[in-house]
Amino acid sequence: MGDFEQCSDFTYSADGKYLGFFFGPEICGRGILILDAQTANTVYRTGAGGGFSFEFLTNGRVLIAAGHCEGGAMSLLDPRTGELRRLGDLGIGAANNVWNATRTALAVSTTPYRGAEGAIWGYNVEEDFLFLPQPEEWQLDDHLVWTPDGTHLLYQHRVVSYAVGTNIYAFPSPRQIVRVDATTGEHRVLAGDPRYDFHFCAGPYSWCDHWHGDWIQVRRFPFEPRQILYSDDFYYLPEATCLLYGIDCAEPPELSALNWRTGELVPWDEAALPTPIPVTKPTESPPAG
Repeated sequence: MGDFEQCSDFTYSADGKYLGFFFGPEICGRGILILDAQTANTVYRTGAGGGFSFEFLTNGRVLIAAGHCEGGAMSLLDPRTGELRRLGDLGIGAANNVWNATRTALAVSTTPYRGAEGAIWGYNVEEDFLFLPQPEEWQLDDHLVWTPDGTHLLYQHRVVSYAVGTNIYAFPSPRQIVRVDATTGEHRVLAGDPRYDFHFCAGPYSWCDHWHGDWIQVRRFPFEPRQILYSDDFYYLPEATCLLYGIDCAEPPELSALNWRTGELVPWDEAALPTPIPVTKPTESPPAG
């Protein structure tokens, strides 16, 4: 009993050598315990709370998400040695973790407890390769979209800076759409222009619904560098929400179709697009097991 009451989600590794489960009360997560199934020796254990999720991967590692009420981190456990390798931050509640269609690579969008910055990182399970390391200096990187075949990751990127003394956010350059190869880590700016911001899709907050073959919808807005005071109503100011999300902008967007393979942009009304298919949606966190 004690810490071990309310145990649940008992899950074995594919080879049956290791057992994982949650224990203890819900705090900002629960405790996670990984055992050697033959000896019952502890391989890994969190405290009584703060464990968000665990998953036995096909490459023999265990994906562990753990932290605290304001965020946390995702790490890779080698159960044979007990080595724990940090992959990247999670943000509040471990949200916005997105697997590709073949479930061979994971990408994570993370934000701080307070503030507008964001970061993206990605891990390839098959190659055991951090194809997109989390940047040391966060910018405004967000909105993950996997290509239909799961080989490349697209996301939105904007340079942003925050001056602690003046409480001002500076937006010196426009938003781009970046493509990353999930096998090699190669980057390419697919949509970028010093005069315009690019956002995915035609809905608020850049929600995407469908791929049209190799094409996805993007919105384009005129851009000028801005500085905005960070205050309690920051996320309600039209000048801020336009830069952050592409909503409440002074002008309506120009809609285009973006080809993820070539970077070609075609006016939406002129694009002859194939039957749409749903994009891969974010998940709250990887499942246990």
